[in-house]
Amino acid sequence: MANKIIATVVIILICLSSVAHPAEGASIEIKVMDRYLIVKIESKIFQNMTAMPETNIHVTGVDLKQAEQALKNSMLKNYPASEISNISIKITSNNVWLNLTTQFILEGVTKIERDVKRVDLNWIPFKVEEDLRANNISYNLVGQRYLQPFIRSFSNESGVKYYSPIYTPVDSKLAANIAGNITSIDLTGIESKVSSWVREFDTDSKTTIWKTVVGKLVDLRAEVKSGNISRNFYCYTESNAQITINGYGVAIDDTLLVETTNNTQATLMLAAIIGLASVTSATYRYETKLRRRLRL
Repeated sequence: MANKIIATVVIILICLSSVAHPAEGASIEIKVMDRYLIVKIESKIFQNMTAMPETNIHVTGVDLKQAEQALKNSMLKNYPASEISNISIKITSNNVWLNLTTQFILEGVTKIERDVKRVDLNWIPFKVEEDLRANNISYNLVGQRYLQPFIRSFSNESGVKYYSPIYTPVDSKLAANIAGNITSIDLTGIESKVSSWVREFDTDSKTTIWKTVVGKLVDLRAEVKSGNISRNFYCYTESNAQITINGYGVAIDDTLLVETTNNTQATLMLAAIIGLASVTSATYRYETKLRRRLRL
C-alpha cells in the first residue's frame, strides 16, 4: 500500500512539473552590435485561473504600429534621439499560458569615443502600460483583462483564501490588485546597474556576457473551498536578463565599456592563460584605463 502511495505521489509531481514548465518567465536579451542593439523580450505567464484564448499569431499592421509606439513611450521617454525599428511580435497561448516574444533594433544608446564603445542601459527597467491588442486578444494587460475579474468573482464568498507569495496570506482586495497589475511587458524588476550582474568572458567567442535572475515577479494563489472540495488556482511570472557584447567588456553602473581595437583583447587573453589572479588584475587596470580615457 505504501509503495502505491509513493508511486502515485511521484506521478503527480511529474505531471505538475510538466504542466508548469511553460512558465519560464519574462526576460530580456540584448546583443550589442557595432552601432545598435538587438533586443528580444520574452514574456511568459502561467495561470489556471481562466481559459486563455488559444492562438499563434504574428502582430501586424496598425496593431504592430501601436505596440511600437507604446514601447517608445515607456522605454525612450528620456532618450528623444533614440529609435526603435524592425519590430516583430509573436503571441502564442493556450488555456493556461501566454507567451509573448517581442524583438526590435534599438539605436541611439551607443556611442564610440576615443576607440571605446559606450552603451547606455539605464532604460532597461520599464513597463508598457498600454492595452495592446491583436485579433481581439489583450496580450499586454493580461491581469486586468483576464485574471482580476476571476479574483473579484469570489469577493462575496467566505471559503476563499489568497496567498502571495507562496503561503503568505493576503486579503481579497490586495489579491485583486496583484492580479490586475500583471503585465506582459514589465521589466521593472530588473536592475539597470549591470555592474551588479554576474559577468562571464567566453574565451572561444571572445564575448562578454552579463546575466541576472530576478526570480518570480508575481506568485499569486487562490484556495477555494466548497463543501468538502478544495481547488487551487495559481498565477506566476518570472524575470531574468542577459547582455552580450563582442570583446572584453566592463560595466560601470548602468554603462558598458569595451575597446574597439584588438590590442586589449590580446592582452586579456594572455592574462586568462596565466591565471585568475592575473585576470582580476588585468580587469582592474583595463577598467581604470577606460575610466581615465573617458574621464568617468
